[in-house]
Amino acid sequence: MKTLPGTSFVIVLLLLAANVYGLTSCKDSVYDLCFGAVIGFNGDKYVGTFENGKENGHGTLTFADGDRYVGAFSHGRANGQGSLTTYSGDKYVGAFSHGIEHGIGGKIHPDGRSYRGKFSNGLEHGMGTETHPNGGSYAGKFSNGEEHGRGVYTFANGDKYIGEFRNGEYLHEKSAEESKLKLHKAWYKW
Repeated sequence: MKTLPGTSFVIVLLLLAANVYGLTSCKDSVYDLCFGAVIGFNGDKYVGTFENGKENGHGTLTFADGDRYVGAFSHGRANGQGSLTTYSGDKYVGAFSHGIEHGIGGKIHPDGRSYRGKFSNGLEHGMGTETHPNGGSYAGKFSNGEEHGRGVYTFANGDKYIGEFRNGEYLHEKSAEESKLKLHKAWYKW
C-alpha cells in the first residue's frame, strides 16, 4: 500500500493535537466535540476542532486557491481572533466576524502599504492609520476603505495636511498652525 510522505507524521500530529485540546479524534462522519481534519469537494482543507458537525473552536483552513486562515471558528465560519494570509501576499491579523475582517486589526499588503485600526465588513472603517511605501502616512477616519472624515496626512518629507477628507480626497487645506487647536481636541475624542 502506497502512502504519501509525511502521512504518518500528520496522523500522529493530529492525535497529539487532539490530546492537547482535551478532545477525542473525530471518527467517520461524527464530528462533534472532537479534533480532526476534512477536505472539501472544492479542495479546501480544515484541521481543527468540531462541534455539531461544523468547524468550531480553533483551527486552520487552507483554501484551494492558496489563502490560509488560522484562528477561531464558530458555526463553520471565522469568528474571533485570527490571521488570514492570501495567495496574493496580503496578511491580516485581528478580529473576524461571520468569515470576514470585522473589528480591530492590521493588514499588510505586498506593495508595502499597511493599515492598523478598525475594520467593518472587510474594509477599513472607523479610526485607523495607513502607512504608504513612499514614507507617507494617514491617521484619521476611514469609511468603506477610504480616507473619509477628519485626518492628518504626513508626507515623507515631514509636511502635514490636516483637515477633512471625502472618499480618499482632500476637501480643503489648512495650515498646521490653523489646525493645531482643533487637532489637539480631536485626538482626545478618538
